[in-house]
Amino acid sequence: MIFVWVFALNADFVSPILFSFQSNTVGGIVESVEATNATEDDVQVYQVKYVYFDHLGRQHQGSSYSTGKPGVAGRVFIEYLPYAPSISRIEGMRRAIFGPLAAMVIIFPIIGLGFLASGIKYGLKANRLLTQGRIAFGELIASERTNVSINNRPVMKLSFAFTSHEGADWEVVAKTHEPEDLRDEQEEPLLYDPEDPSYAVLLDNLPGSTTFDSSGQLLPASMRETLGPLILPGLTVLGHGLYLVIAGLR
Repeated sequence: MIFVWVFALNADFVSPILFSFQSNTVGGIVESVEATNATEDDVQVYQVKYVYFDHLGRQHQGSSYSTGKPGVAGRVFIEYLPYAPSISRIEGMRRAIFGPLAAMVIIFPIIGLGFLASGIKYGLKANRLLTQGRIAFGELIASERTNVSINNRPVMKLSFAFTSHEGADWEVVAKTHEPEDLRDEQEEPLLYDPEDPSYAVLLDNLPGSTTFDSSGQLLPASMRETLGPLILPGLTVLGHGLYLVIAGLR
């Protein structure tokens, strides 16, 4: 998200669309030409500030940007939207520090959202089985390497066979980059949905740790164990939220 705030929010991907339709062109006066702190392909980005008057005679100020020092001085041609005269640019320049390609960094949070959605789906499944599931034991019957790696370790697809309390045979699949956690016992404990035994999860593949009492009831975690994993994500969300608020008030 840091790349999104720095690059995507400062990328001019809207202007090519806005000014491809109806726009007015008038003369404007350059107030200043200043180098920014940004570069694009190792070339300095410059900001040009200007003033102009719209078709109703109202004065407006604006800024345009270019990669490399622009050859503008004195008067320039200004394009503005007739229905929103304050939205403008110097002809041939952009309205933001970076060009439209800088918005491509948004692909990083999109990928992150994919991981987040997958994790939430798996977590909801685990929560449901922790409250409603029944315990069984699975035997490893297949192990297959996937094309995905985490921390330079390949993610393995492990298949386990188990028998439900009704005597039917079922199979559960787990994907992990730490397969040793699912190979340390001859039979791995798992939870399955008694109404649909194909809906199952291996206990050693759950985040954190699960403990049970002598009667097989799940023991609740302490407050520290519950809130501890939420600190870093909470600070991250808070930090990005504050940045959005501050950026919106500028």
